[in-house]
Amino acid sequence: MGYTNLSKESSRLRRNVEEQQSYQWVQNDGQGYLELPLLRHPGLTHFFGTRLLANVSLEDGHKPIRLRQIHGDRIHPVNEANASILDSGDPTEGDGLITALPNRLIMVSTADCLPVLLFDPVSMAVAALHAGWRGTVSNISGKAVAAMIATYGSDPRDLLVGFGPSIGPCCFEVERDVVEAVETQTAFQEQVIEQKTESKWQLDLVALNRLQLIEAGVLAGRMATTGLCTSCLPNLFFSYRRDRKRDGALQSGIMLV
Repeated sequence: MGYTNLSKESSRLRRNVEEQQSYQWVQNDGQGYLELPLLRHPGLTHFFGTRLLANVSLEDGHKPIRLRQIHGDRIHPVNEANASILDSGDPTEGDGLITALPNRLIMVSTADCLPVLLFDPVSMAVAALHAGWRGTVSNISGKAVAAMIATYGSDPRDLLVGFGPSIGPCCFEVERDVVEAVETQTAFQEQVIEQKTESKWQLDLVALNRLQLIEAGVLAGRMATTGLCTSCLPNLFFSYRRDRKRDGALQSGIMLV
């Protein structure tokens, strides 16, 4: 496995993340979250959660639509026929939601995994994805683009994509099983993995999802990331890897208005 050894040169992965970062802190009534300027649109609301975003509620009485996340690549469309089922107290299994319904907030929960929000300003459709390493190597982001094309007639060149806080390559140390999954299920191992020691590697989740989205037809200039590592910032973010326990989750969501 011929990956760059981090002991010999500075991290290319970390530099790439730093070049892409752009976000704004928003605070209302003691609740704090992040927005990406790229996703600001008069017909859209979105947010990436922090420790200071405790509860998300809607004034119209609709519940946020969530899934029972299983670290996979299953994506569910939300429509008039199933919206009331999906926002019930017994969530459906999956890791991605797409919808063209207005005023229906779709959400994902993360605590190191990557939240990905997609917006089609032409077809007026959105997606929210929970992209852990398993879902990422299964190409959940690329499959979300395909689902939006099939369901809403989206042109991938119109899509805007935001990546929220997740564990960065600075802290995401993986072993050979993850490296082999990336090698066998993606074509981007050289760009997203760096070797740290003889038996440890570092993986860049944002870079891998970004490359998969470009492969699916999304334009590189229509994607943005906060560039923030959940493991590096304990005052702002929950991190399962850092804390070695499930202490909480970050809520991220997107909604057409």
